[in-house]
Amino acid sequence: MSTNNNATQTLFRFATMRNPELSNPKDLDKRFIFRNSTLKSTSVFDTNLAAQKTLSAICAKIDTQNIVLQIFTEDTLKSQYGKFYETMVWVARNKSIAAKTEFDAKITACKSANGVPVIDSKLWDNLVYQVITQKDFYVKEFIMQLLHLAHILQNYDMKDEMYQNIVRAKVVLPKELFKTDTSGLNGGNASRISGAVIEQTPQPQVMYNDKSMKFAEAKVRLIENQKLSDALAKVEKSYRREYQDAYQKSYDTYMKESAPIKNEYQSRLSEAESRKKFLEGRIQYLTEFSISNPEYFLRDERLPSELKELNDGLAKLQVPPVEFAEFSFDYRPEVSADSLQKSLSAEHLSTLAKVMGTDSFATGIQGISSFNDLNESISQNNLALQQQVLNNTELNTQVSASVGGMLIPVTNTVNSNGWIPYSVKTYSKGSSDWFIMLTVDNYTSNIVSGSYKVTLNGTEIASTNIFQAVSGVNFLFYNGTSIPAAQTVNTGGFVLQGEVVLDDGKTYSLNVTLTRDSSEIDRILKQGVFKGSSAFTPVMKPVEPENPGTPVIIPSNAAAFIPSGFGMRNIGVADYLKVEQSLQGYIEGEVAHIENVMARERREKSTKKTSRSEITTMESSDTEKEQLRDTSTADRFELQNEISKAIQNVKDANVSAYVNGENTYPSGSINYGVSGGFSTHNSKEENTRQAMTQAKEITQKATDRVVTKVHKERTEKMIEEFEESNIHEFDNRKGDKHVVGVYRWVDKIYKNQIYNYGKRMMFEFMIPEPAKLHNLGMKISKNAENLLIKPVDPRESTIHKIATFASLNDDTILKFWLSKYNVEVDEFPMATFSINKSFHERDSAHTGKDDDKVQVTNGSGEVEIPDGYVVDQVTYTFNTYPHGFKGSHQAFITIAGNPLPWIVSANDTQKNGVLKNLNVKDKLAFSFATGESPIIEGSLDVRCNLTAEAKNAWLQKTFNKIIEAYEKVKTKYDQDLAAIQAQGVQIKGSNPGFYRQIENTILRRNCISYMINQNPSAALTFGKNKYYKTDNAEESFLNTEVKLDSTLDQYTSFIKFVEQAFEWEIMSYYFYPYYWGNRNNWDKMYQFDDNDPTFRAFMQSGMARVIVTVRPGFEEAVRHYLATGQIWNGGEIPVIDDPLFLSIVDEMRKTEGEKYGKAWATRLPTALTILQAQSIGLNVTKALPFDDNLSDYEDPTKVPQSSEITPNDAQIGGDSDTQKTGNIAGSIKGLDGLLPEIMLKNMDKSPVDFTNPDDGGDFFLQNIPVGKYEICLDENEDLNNQYNIISGKVTRVIEVKEGSTTEVSLIVKRI
Repeated sequence: MSTNNNATQTLFRFATMRNPELSNPKDLDKRFIFRNSTLKSTSVFDTNLAAQKTLSAICAKIDTQNIVLQIFTEDTLKSQYGKFYETMVWVARNKSIAAKTEFDAKITACKSANGVPVIDSKLWDNLVYQVITQKDFYVKEFIMQLLHLAHILQNYDMKDEMYQNIVRAKVVLPKELFKTDTSGLNGGNASRISGAVIEQTPQPQVMYNDKSMKFAEAKVRLIENQKLSDALAKVEKSYRREYQDAYQKSYDTYMKESAPIKNEYQSRLSEAESRKKFLEGRIQYLTEFSISNPEYFLRDERLPSELKELNDGLAKLQVPPVEFAEFSFDYRPEVSADSLQKSLSAEHLSTLAKVMGTDSFATGIQGISSFNDLNESISQNNLALQQQVLNNTELNTQVSASVGGMLIPVTNTVNSNGWIPYSVKTYSKGSSDWFIMLTVDNYTSNIVSGSYKVTLNGTEIASTNIFQAVSGVNFLFYNGTSIPAAQTVNTGGFVLQGEVVLDDGKTYSLNVTLTRDSSEIDRILKQGVFKGSSAFTPVMKPVEPENPGTPVIIPSNAAAFIPSGFGMRNIGVADYLKVEQSLQGYIEGEVAHIENVMARERREKSTKKTSRSEITTMESSDTEKEQLRDTSTADRFELQNEISKAIQNVKDANVSAYVNGENTYPSGSINYGVSGGFSTHNSKEENTRQAMTQAKEITQKATDRVVTKVHKERTEKMIEEFEESNIHEFDNRKGDKHVVGVYRWVDKIYKNQIYNYGKRMMFEFMIPEPAKLHNLGMKISKNAENLLIKPVDPRESTIHKIATFASLNDDTILKFWLSKYNVEVDEFPMATFSINKSFHERDSAHTGKDDDKVQVTNGSGEVEIPDGYVVDQVTYTFNTYPHGFKGSHQAFITIAGNPLPWIVSANDTQKNGVLKNLNVKDKLAFSFATGESPIIEGSLDVRCNLTAEAKNAWLQKTFNKIIEAYEKVKTKYDQDLAAIQAQGVQIKGSNPGFYRQIENTILRRNCISYMINQNPSAALTFGKNKYYKTDNAEESFLNTEVKLDSTLDQYTSFIKFVEQAFEWEIMSYYFYPYYWGNRNNWDKMYQFDDNDPTFRAFMQSGMARVIVTVRPGFEEAVRHYLATGQIWNGGEIPVIDDPLFLSIVDEMRKTEGEKYGKAWATRLPTALTILQAQSIGLNVTKALPFDDNLSDYEDPTKVPQSSEITPNDAQIGGDSDTQKTGNIAGSIKGLDGLLPEIMLKNMDKSPVDFTNPDDGGDFFLQNIPVGKYEICLDENEDLNNQYNIISGKVTRVIEVKEGSTTEVSLIVKRI
């Protein structure tokens, strides 16, 4: 096996630099094609440039014919210069390949036949017009080739010296048209092409933080909803009080109006009762008399007649029921638009509209008539807002990235150069104004004070009011002055400017442009909201303040972006040399360690690290609930109604008997008549008893007792162990010689060779903190395999901080941390609930009628109050049953020792009300009594509130569980961190090629950013999305396509130019130390460490100097782009009239030099060691790689090398040259064609060998080193669910002995 591996990498690059040389003035006018100076006075561009300022503006005027210039077309040029066309085309195609004699003949013939074409200012003006507008490629090419031919015809003298210059002559555009104008632009550079201002201190470009804004919006709306709920609670309380007063007043009026009718009815009932008693007594007497003395009874004709009249009278004795008017009470609804309009402020009404998701609160509450429905809507909205907070919360976590076994702390903020990013958005304030919400990224800063303004339609609106809604969220134009929505109706955006003081005590500039987002409409104002983002920048107070003037605003349709040139410069043309380094080999170095092991000695060093955590949770609860419910009902007029019915029945019976008697009169009628009278009496008595029984059933007592006992016990036990064992053993017990192990450092020998890439145009870029983008890229990486995220301590978090359990009163904070660490807790106890208790009692002696006895009832009861709750209010109702009796009618009830209003009249038999300001725990006692009322019934509604002690106990318990969950995650993080750090000690660093790719990519991106428009909205800049969705669904593989339009070609052409015009793959760079970077990052940069010195310098660098060469053939295109901002779209490129550029063109024509110099060696120490007199373990011809070919060195004898590193087979434990081995043989019976994989493993689970059985189930492993192993006869679990194990084990531990065969067997049967 060859040990040569000469993959090269660039060690460093350099250039043989010199100051740029100007072109030799000799024959300058032959090598370049200049515009005749006399044409300047007639050029439309020269004559209008002072007034129009830019070439683009002049071209626009030409297009609208405000400036007159005849625009040539290809046909126009052919008609005017047609006789030169053929020669012109021939020169363009053959000037580089034609022989001089052929070229001379062609030019001589053309000049003799046609002369020299006349070149005027119109031709030059058309060239400038086409260069600026890029409208017609062929016209531009025609003019340039015509100018070249005219130059040749006018200047060529057929001499050899002139030939080379004249053939490759370049068209030079007038420099006075393209030079940079710095007048009146306050230090900014304006291109004469587009007029764009290149600011020296550009405004920070910050992405709009949508998650931060949604988080802040939800937090603020939750606060608004809470204020709305508090206001509604007051409105509801006032409504309930007014409703109760109005109800009681209406009921009292009803009872007062009904009292005379009720009293008259009671009087008539009493008279009817007295009359009924008299009639019944007389009928009873006459009936008994007719039975005892029938002859006498019949003899007196008046008696039968009287009996008949009495029965008729009794039948007719009825008191018609009085129809009382049903009590009804109408009151205004609980919720209405008018009442809320009067009761709530404009701010609360706006909040209510947001809750309902409508443009007005009146529309939103349609269909809602109760406060309960309204509160339910607010609660549902709160749940949605809390979820929005949770979804958009971003903690400031400490993130570390594992790169090559090394943990690299990643920055937690994009704050650079003292910038503090923020986002802004407008929100409706009331029904006619805007205010601005400003959220600072990560909510790390708050505005303490400041002054700011916006200008709308020429009107300046300024304010100094700052309102802090929550941490990191500030409202502008909120208190006092606001932004009228009427002034933004026709505005696409506006600028917010000012200065603010943050809580760090420093003054910052506030400057952000807000643009309308038509996709998000404010429901109240019915306009698209305005959004923007920027960064607070520290205000640098000038030493000598002066008027900054009015900056020139870059028009949105600027023709091209002109690179400012800041941070980069053209350093001319030079021989570009680079040193390529390749590995030559390895040699031994200094002694690193000596290990002595005596004969028959065994030494062992063992380290063990154990981490154990145990969590035990036990819960037990017993609950016993007893509920006693008493119910009763009564009909006050039932007894009288039943009496009337009984009388009617008597009448019917008597009439029947009497009629029968009359038909058989005189003798038979008497007997039958008597019988009929007796029957009537019996019927009457039975009906009376039934009526009394029915009344008793209705008023009987109903008692329901429920006893519930619940026992809950939960035990959770989690044991987690982490153990790491390391054993280092020297076992020479079988050896008869002392062993001395000498460890030597291994040094690398590198071969270095200079390569000359020839003459290159070069640009120098100065990149501050070159590794910053790399750190930020690692920050936003979502690859969990690369990141180790430190859990956030809830007690120290900047967002949703819970310093104590009291912070968990905020539902959003509570839900966030419960979900963050997956904490399971008991359900939060209800804050308020009610217990209903009913009661009733009846005088046991009550028979349903007034027996001239005193009728009274009394009783008592208790209501069990759950633990952790206190009763503060009881709503009561109780009724009595007067039954039409006379005398004093009274009743009362006492609750928790508090007497309540009495019932004192039979005309007022119901009392209700609310007993407030109680403070009762455990049990609520009550009692009641009546006088002259046989029945009382009522109910209690007991309101229970959670005590502060019980609530705090639950919060404290929940707080403890959250902290326990955090500490569990933190323990896991510490273990992972220790494991990665341990791995990092073993494998430190990574492949150097990987690091070079990182450096190249990051530096390339920085260099390109110096040459392009950094505004994310620009057409030609980084990160443009060229895909679109074919439907409105979420972006997926099935609905995403490339956006094919004209911008795609423009964008791809720009990318190809930027990537291909420079030789990025051979860029050279040098890293300056950390102290040239941001002072705030010094500690992070200085502490970075890595085995690769170049990557370490990259990560620690405060400033990088990068040299990039232009790819041969692109020199003129690059210069044209930097001067005009335009990418040349093919054809001959005109040269800008710049002395330095002309010299570059001259120098690039020279041939490249040859490479030179001999290679030399570099010796670098490594962290590797080698043990002398020990085998390397790899079958090689050399112990370590070393390239014996030293022919490239200037003095091969001076190249360090060694002949002392040789492979051998020396081993601890014996002097034998052969390893002791054994064999393994086995069989698996019953496979029925299945061939499972058989795996032999070491005891640490590492694989040793594998095989498969043959068709008969037999297998054999040979030359296995002696020792203990684990063998698995079904590594891929093919036997599972298909076979039953009859005999043997699938996995077992076996021992291989020297020279012997260990047998293994297994019997299976297919299921």
